Amino acid sequence: MNGLSGADLQCHRQSQEAQLSSTFRAFLSSPTQNLVSIVRRTDRALPVVNLKVSNKV
Repeated sequence: MNGLSGADLQCHRQSQEAQLSSTFRAFLSSPTQNLVSIVRRTDRALPVVNLKVSNKV
């Protein structure tokens, strides 16, 4: 994926293919990365979505 920027680019391309108009970024986690440094304060109330997984209950 070539790091976070490559993962973000892949998310962007997939969102365009799905004809979504919002901004999409990769959400990668690791034991050494703090979630606060990944998600901006203004975005913390937004949903995290995985378009490839169905969330049907």
